[in-house]
Amino acid sequence: MIPVPYDPELEPGLTAFLDLVEKIPLRANTILANRAHFATIIPPLDEMVGDHPVRVEDRTTDNGIVLTIVRPEHEVRNAPALYSIHGGGMILGNRFFGVDGLIEDVLRFNAVGVSVEYRLAPEHPAPAGVEDCYAGLVWLAEHAGELGVDPNRI
Repeated sequence: MIPVPYDPELEPGLTAFLDLVEKIPLRANTILANRAHFATIIPPLDEMVGDHPVRVEDRTTDNGIVLTIVRPEHEVRNAPALYSIHGGGMILGNRFFGVDGLIEDVLRFNAVGVSVEYRLAPEHPAPAGVEDCYAGLVWLAEHAGELGVDPNRI
């Protein structure tokens, strides 16, 4: 098999990522072990928020999808929205994976960030996770005004 070429400058980041995430080969019989490991690399939300000047709240859509909303402490109007669908291949992780970066972007761009909790496979086969992600995006668009978001900037 011929390896896929990539920029050698990516090597340190790729190595760090693999050291962090790829402790257990991902196979059908290791999903639960991988989920347990994945949970250990996601810092607690309070730790990620720290002393950043943001407000964080959870909202649940009418169809039961939980969204974590991150906003600057000050009121925003006509702000851009950043919609976050966490990594994990639709089988690992939760909406808090990557929220530290979302917090930084919310502050950098004076934006509102929304991270979706989608159902994971294989317990919830495709397209369940994708449909959850889309439903969360629709909720964001429908509630843009109350969140201080410009619906044209999602």
